[in-house]
Amino acid sequence: SSSPLTELTFESLAEMNCGFFGVAESNINSHSKNVKFNFHQTLNKAWPLHRAIFSSGDHGAYPEHVDNEYLPGGTAAWISNDFTSRIVDVGVDPGLGRWTHTTMQGKKKEFLTIMPAYRPCKPGPEPGPLTSHMQQSTVLALQNLAHKIANPSSTKELTTEPRDQFIQDIIVAAKKFISLGHKLIILLDANETWAEATLKGDKIRPNSIRKLIDTCELTDVFQQRFGTSAPTTTKFADRPIDMILTYGVQIQSAGILAADSPSDSDHLALWCDLDIATTFGNSSSPLASMPCRRLTSKNDQTTSNYMTEISKQFLYHRIEARCQALLTIVLETNSLTPSQQEKFFRLDAQVTQIMLRAEKLSSKKSPRKSKWSPAFKKAGQTVSYWERRCHRDNYACDRYIRNLGDRCEIPSSVHDQIFTEHACKSER
Repeated sequence: SSSPLTELTFESLAEMNCGFFGVAESNINSHSKNVKFNFHQTLNKAWPLHRAIFSSGDHGAYPEHVDNEYLPGGTAAWISNDFTSRIVDVGVDPGLGRWTHTTMQGKKKEFLTIMPAYRPCKPGPEPGPLTSHMQQSTVLALQNLAHKIANPSSTKELTTEPRDQFIQDIIVAAKKFISLGHKLIILLDANETWAEATLKGDKIRPNSIRKLIDTCELTDVFQQRFGTSAPTTTKFADRPIDMILTYGVQIQSAGILAADSPSDSDHLALWCDLDIATTFGNSSSPLASMPCRRLTSKNDQTTSNYMTEISKQFLYHRIEARCQALLTIVLETNSLTPSQQEKFFRLDAQVTQIMLRAEKLSSKKSPRKSKWSPAFKKAGQTVSYWERRCHRDNYACDRYIRNLGDRCEIPSSVHDQIFTEHACKSER
């Protein structure tokens, strides 16, 4: 969350003029107190005006995991610049952390809800205790047990299969937003292809992505734009397991970014463009950053310093005595002469100066600066450059690695140079 590489990712997104960035399987523990703070500090460099929403399973809140930034599964969403002024509601999938939702409002109650969502993959033969599938299986089993205790005569069995339950629950969530008149975009890592969701005779497999699409009358953006699903959405051929699903939204254009853009991943980034005026009924007004506040009443030390300085200056300049003298005149005569009014205005200006000076002296807070020095940031990016080359076939550069190398001022001739395994690891 505080890596220079994260900053590089969001700088790349800013260059693309990205307004909303959704991540399925973020592997971030949103219950960690450091995650949100570090992301906020890092993102402020690329997106000074933004809103971030994270979701993760309740396992991340357990004492043995709450300090860890890493937790399998989860989702995240970042909204930038002018779009932040449209946000009217945000939320997460409680307990399981399978999706987040962000609702934005336009003119005449035009609502758009965007949901990055992650469906866990099938478990391996020996799954670990913290895989996303195992986390959700545990939570669902506890919910089933609680249901039986609360309803001892009930014969209903709640499913404990996370993949099936995901489809059932996201259908309910999607229908809720649709019933409210919202336009809907689901950024989905389904961990299932269209073929895997289809039975013989083109029948829909129960609890599959086709069931979700058919039940909620959703549209696959690639089907809408190109008449076919994406060829693949991962670095492996014929694995189109990610998709952008919409309801009531007209997409202007869509596509897939190159591998490892804007960040290193085994998935390919999908993108789409909306017509803002059509989607929201109006365009956004530009936003401006608020100045840094030095004084906050929640900081006891700052408040104490401020009040001490105010008292000192009020006593030195006899502010209270001068106020009392003018108040006495007003109570007796119900008016002030021009010279007395001039005294009042000078007193008011002096009090303002005292308060501003006290605020400045009460805190050393200043506009946030990056905790990464330019040299340290460059060194971190250089390490990342060689780390990625070490994991590439033939230790060659792709477009993402070249871009990273250019940022840390590695000569272009080095990008094209052929390295042996030993030489590449030595550079790292």
